[in-house]
Amino acid sequence: MLSYNNLQKRGAKSLDKARDKGESQMEKLTNKLKNSLTFKNRSIRAAFLVFLALILSQITLPAEILASSPKFNFQPGDYQLLRGANATAGEQEWHDPVAAAPEDSVAMIAYYHNGIEQTVARNTKIRVELPQTPSKTLISNGYLWADNATQVTDTFVVNVSQNAFLEYIPGTTQHYTNGNQTPQPLPDGITSVEGLNIGDVVGCWEYAGYVVFQVKIKAPGVADIAIEKKVANSTTDAGSQNWTDQNTASPGDILAYRLYFANPGTATATNVIVSDVLPGYVTYLNGTTKLYTNTTGTDGQSLPNTITTTGIALGDLDAGGASSGYIVFQVKINPNLVIGNYTLTNIGRITATNVVHEKQDTAVTIVNITGQADLVISKTVRNLTKNEENFVEQNTASVGNILEYKLEFASNGTATAKNVVIKDALPQVSGIPIHYIKGSTKLYIAGGGQKTLPDTITSTGVAIGDLAPTTEGYVTFKVRIDNCPAVGQFTLINTGKISASNVSQKKDTAVTHLTVTPPPQPYLNLEKLVKNESKGEIEWFNSNIAVPGDTLQYYVWFKNVGDGSASELLVKDVLPSQVSYIPGTTILHINGEEQKLADGIAGPGISIPDLIPGKEGYTTFKVRVNENVADKTVLTDIAHIYSGEGCHAQDSATTTINIPYEPQAPVIKIKQSQTQTQYITTGEVKGAKLPPTGGMATVALVITSAIVGTWHYIKAKKELLAEYAKSRML
Repeated sequence: MLSYNNLQKRGAKSLDKARDKGESQMEKLTNKLKNSLTFKNRSIRAAFLVFLALILSQITLPAEILASSPKFNFQPGDYQLLRGANATAGEQEWHDPVAAAPEDSVAMIAYYHNGIEQTVARNTKIRVELPQTPSKTLISNGYLWADNATQVTDTFVVNVSQNAFLEYIPGTTQHYTNGNQTPQPLPDGITSVEGLNIGDVVGCWEYAGYVVFQVKIKAPGVADIAIEKKVANSTTDAGSQNWTDQNTASPGDILAYRLYFANPGTATATNVIVSDVLPGYVTYLNGTTKLYTNTTGTDGQSLPNTITTTGIALGDLDAGGASSGYIVFQVKINPNLVIGNYTLTNIGRITATNVVHEKQDTAVTIVNITGQADLVISKTVRNLTKNEENFVEQNTASVGNILEYKLEFASNGTATAKNVVIKDALPQVSGIPIHYIKGSTKLYIAGGGQKTLPDTITSTGVAIGDLAPTTEGYVTFKVRIDNCPAVGQFTLINTGKISASNVSQKKDTAVTHLTVTPPPQPYLNLEKLVKNESKGEIEWFNSNIAVPGDTLQYYVWFKNVGDGSASELLVKDVLPSQVSYIPGTTILHINGEEQKLADGIAGPGISIPDLIPGKEGYTTFKVRVNENVADKTVLTDIAHIYSGEGCHAQDSATTTINIPYEPQAPVIKIKQSQTQTQYITTGEVKGAKLPPTGGMATVALVITSAIVGTWHYIKAKKELLAEYAKSRML
């Protein structure tokens, strides 16, 4: 067999032959002409040679040779751009076309030669476009060009006995350049869209070269899908999962199904879906479907509950065992099957968009019933707080009472009830909290004594095992009606339930009537008053007046007028922004005692003792009116009281800023003319006419007028003060 290296050497020799052939064309023509003529006379022979030279000089050479731009593979001695050889078949010559079979390796050679001397083909590139569509005739397109040279194209054909395609073999591209017999490796890329840049190529035979690489003949793969269905009885084989094609079970048993899937083909199966067709008499158990593959690990991956409806979409499935896996899920057999024989056939299915037919497999479960299991339950209640001895269907209770429930059961069928579970649903009434008492669940079975059960009776239930026909017993447990329920009359319905893997659920109820009266509640009253200490007020007012700088004292009275005690009391005051609290002035008066409190009433508040019904007290504190308060400003102070029971009361007192008006003292001015003397006053003195001449009469009148004016001023001010004092008494 001819090796790939030998093919490369043969390519190098072909290149030498092509170069030698091209270089000798003109020389052979000249020699032939020379040798075909014989002249005895040297002068004649010399003249002929001169003539021959003139003729040859007049020969018109091809335009390609005379052109100044490089050009590839156009001379008579050039090979075609693309040729090949079947390396797997041991072919020893490059040729086109080539015959091959799937998985053969075919070597391809790309020849180049810049036939224009004294030119350089810049950034010469070679590209081979491999066929992408499977066919028996595989045509590759070759392209040779440079930045300054026109593109040359060629084709190369590989004939295959069946549909196939060509696939480049990475790392096989090598370059033979400038007659060098030792190849230089080139990067992969000759089959890419951009092609392979082999650099600059100088024009002349000695710079011709070629690039060789290999491709693989690949037959397109065929996708395939496979499925295998198995079943196991999770109830009887719990933990072991004995997977089989066929097994047996009883009503109420849980079955596990396993679906193994794979792609045994040679191509990827697309859009693979695995689904399952359940037999009759079984029910799918939600949340049990899991996927197990090489990537999920032993814990598996949870899948949606669609295995028995639309199926599980697995996406694309690669060929080979690495992409195979399992889907597992569970079903439950109808526990109420009547006596008879049942064959439960489950069908697993798998489909793919590029596989024509779906694949199926089945697993079978046989159920033979010779007897019928059945259960009954009876629910009753008694009030332990009221010392009730007998269990009854209905009773009464109050807040804080302890109730005991009794669930009597019996297996009254002709077959054993398997995996019996008893559970209880506590009354669900809004506003009525009922709590199970831990450790109170007891089991009594006839002939078996007493047994304490786990505290799961009101949640998942308690398992009491299998019950043979005629077996009887009962379960008891206790609950407490908690304090602080809603007020009103309520009906508490308790439901007891019993079921088995082969018996559907049975239930019964017991009723307790509950009456809740409202508990005693506190109710708080609060009153807020104020007095102006700077004005000497001794009584408290809802509202008063003040001037900037006055000291005000606030009075906060509180009382519990409800029928329940008020606790966790907090008194808080919201001061107006125009006053400032005077530290150390907060005093509490309660229970006949006076107590000085820490500052805080105008901040987070102050805590005061609990108030039983009818109890009262008060607190006082002082503030100072800021100096910059404008006249007529209303200062509103708000007091609050809160209790831990949720009570709240508030009240307010107001103070109005009233700055007094000061009357202006009279000023007398004398104005005299030729006819009269007139005095002009300001303030409270009225104008009066004076004689035209001066003298004592005039002076006396002026003095008298001044006295009268002063008297009016004093009277007006006294009246204003009296009016102010009267308003302060309101």
